[in-house]
Amino acid sequence: RVAVGTFFLFGVLNSADAKDKTGSPADDPEGPVMKAVVLLKELFPELLICCDVCLCEYTSHGHCGILNNDGTINNAASITRISKVACAYAKAGAHVVAPSDMMDNRINAIKCSLRAMGDSK
Repeated sequence: RVAVGTFFLFGVLNSADAKDKTGSPADDPEGPVMKAVVLLKELFPELLICCDVCLCEYTSHGHCGILNNDGTINNAASITRISKVACAYAKAGAHVVAPSDMMDNRINAIKCSLRAMGDSK
């Protein structure tokens, strides 16, 4: 028997139809990561739960962030959105939020958002 002490969650949608330009399924309470965090916390409270924080799996265009009308990355909107996703995962019970996107300044934005809600240690 092998004991598993940590889960690292990456969201994968069942349908491309659920994707949109802002990656709203990322922090949807009915989305894969949010549901998995809640279920794992309930069934295995001793687990360390880590969540990948990125929007690429959830956006219709496949980029890590939100795009401007000309197709370039809107960094400010992207880091705001990524911070919201990280906070949603923390509120759901994730112990670690791990951004894998490539947006400039997202670590500080996530850290400030987590501190503002009282979950940054």
